[in-house]
Amino acid sequence: MQHLLSRRISLLLATAAAALMLNACSDGKNGADGTNGTNAVKTTGTLDASTFTNDDLNNVIPTGKILSASIPGKNPVVKIQVVDKVSGGGITGLKTFGLHIARLVPEANGSSSYWVNYIDKGISLPAPLAFATTGTGSSMKAVTGAITKPSADPGTTLVTSSSVGIDLTAHPVGSVLIPGYTVVDNGDGTYTITFGSDITSNANAPYDATAIHRIGVTVASIATPGVTATGPLTAAGVVNTSFLAQNRLAMAYDFIPATGAMLTDSNGKQAFARDIVTTEACNQCHDKIADIGGHQAARPNTQLCVMCHTSTNTSGEGEFVTFIHRIHMGEELPAMPQTEAVANPTKPLPHGALVTYKEQTYPQDIRNCNQCHKGVDGANWQAKPTRKNCGSCHNDINFAAGT
Repeated sequence: MQHLLSRRISLLLATAAAALMLNACSDGKNGADGTNGTNAVKTTGTLDASTFTNDDLNNVIPTGKILSASIPGKNPVVKIQVVDKVSGGGITGLKTFGLHIARLVPEANGSSSYWVNYIDKGISLPAPLAFATTGTGSSMKAVTGAITKPSADPGTTLVTSSSVGIDLTAHPVGSVLIPGYTVVDNGDGTYTITFGSDITSNANAPYDATAIHRIGVTVASIATPGVTATGPLTAAGVVNTSFLAQNRLAMAYDFIPATGAMLTDSNGKQAFARDIVTTEACNQCHDKIADIGGHQAARPNTQLCVMCHTSTNTSGEGEFVTFIHRIHMGEELPAMPQTEAVANPTKPLPHGALVTYKEQTYPQDIRNCNQCHKGVDGANWQAKPTRKNCGSCHNDINFAAGT
């Protein structure tokens, strides 16, 4: 850690000196943004994640951006950049990423637009390269890929010493059993990552290259996919491969596969579809949403939350709009979700999986929708009301009968 601190101090001094020089001759104009795919930020050296100590994992703050995305065939390809916020150095040596992809279904007939996750029940995952099982007796099961709800693209599964029914000569321990996503580390903090899943194979989520798509990428760990965790030890002697929870990185990128074009606003700046509830809005009260809820703080960005919390999420807490509205409605929620018997299209939620409904309190008037709806499309609640959105709070109303 000492070498990293010394390096950072030197970098900060150099940056300060450079800033003074630039201010002395600056014309006050900012440089233009790079074009799609070439808009990487300038870095100062590199930091190798494979050498990080436990202190490094607690102090390095990964920041970054998605530089471009495409779907040239059946497997999405995303190019990203990861940089340490403090030193400005590109972070190399990362091998584990959370990869998500979803398609936006446009609004129609009075319903809201919504996200459909490709990596969900019905997708065809890469087949195992050899038959293997784990466990013994009644707990024995075949090692195969399986997706039952919106999920991240699976990483590589390796042959382990506990694998049964496999020829360890042909497939030795540590070799690939089920292929996952592949990563090309460019050695400067940029990466090219190819999804392992064929996103065109899910009949429940038909692929449409002309639609708006979103790719989400998270950076939370320095582990290697499929390998038993090895890394620096904490003071308690426990292996740690994760960045500090509040420092984990979650990025999103909206684009149209047919053209490769990034979604932009009328001024040509990067834009996001269904930009309704922003992460910044959540953080007004929650300080940092990475510190609440599940997922071990790995997805601190509402743009990723909506990719998995869709109408097909049959476990956990289900769809984002109903889940979040009901939490904030709190003790004013008219009916308990598990006892709903109304004919509106609001998806019932399993009670008590993450929260106990009707027991929270909201610290202001629940009708202040603008407190959370701060995105570009934040006024949709007023301009484009739907039964599902309204019914997520008014869940005792039968919209079909009007009672």
